[in-house]
Amino acid sequence: MDTHNLPNRSDDLKEVSKAFGKDVYAKALQKFKLAAKKGNADAQFSLGVMYFKGEGVAQNDRVALKWFRLAAKQGEANAQHNLGVMYNEGMGVPQDYQTALKWYRLAAKQGDANAQNSLLAMEDQFIALHGSRKRRA
Repeated sequence: MDTHNLPNRSDDLKEVSKAFGKDVYAKALQKFKLAAKKGNADAQFSLGVMYFKGEGVAQNDRVALKWFRLAAKQGEANAQHNLGVMYNEGMGVPQDYQTALKWYRLAAKQGDANAQNSLLAMEDQFIALHGSRKRRA
């Protein structure tokens, strides 16, 4: 799984920053932090992406995890998927497939295609290792 292609909303910010320089990241960081501290899930998610990718800040999986978790607890599907990826891959946290499944399932229930694909990939991996599907009770 290519974990560096996590869904994000910073692609537009990246394009703008090319045109206007690094000040765009600094201003975005300031505005996102202000909104995130007030509980804005979109801002929390965006901060998670910035820290995960090291865009305008030093790359830091643990800080990314913090912001993704705050957004995910509010139902932000992209953040839920990203948490699933981080737990599945052991990025900033010990690898934990059960926790990855939990976050993938929450995002998938909301129709998140990336999470649905991640669930299928985990199921395929389980079948490859164990030869059959494990049925949930």
